[in-house]
Amino acid sequence: MLKHPPSSSPPPRILVVDDEPDLREELCEWLALRGLPAVMAGDVEGALGVLRVLHGIETVLTDIRLGSASGLDLVRRARRDPALAGRHLHFALMTGQTDLTDHARDEIAELDAVLLAKPIDLGRLLGLLQAPRAA
Repeated sequence: MLKHPPSSSPPPRILVVDDEPDLREELCEWLALRGLPAVMAGDVEGALGVLRVLHGIETVLTDIRLGSASGLDLVRRARRDPALAGRHLHFALMTGQTDLTDHARDEIAELDAVLLAKPIDLGRLLGLLQAPRAA
């Protein structure tokens, strides 16, 4: 579901992807209260669709577990999608899993993504989102 902030808000630069509607809505509301408007998607296909349409998105916050696909699938597909070529997208993968394999951790690093453990350290998240980005 593509949900835009009110038109008087600055354009969104964050995409929140989670298959649990309550969690993604809460995170979007928390971000909006800090002046960081976000849009949301519930799965990989929806997220890719948002990224293809909203060119101002800079950061994708995605759960690792997304039903039949994963946040890693999203990062892989976005990185090789011709429609997203040239975009400098930043990815943060959120997980409550404490048993991620070394292989998964290595792949996250190779994909130039950040791993955020749940419950999310909101101060760290805010720091990541407000940090200057190299293009």
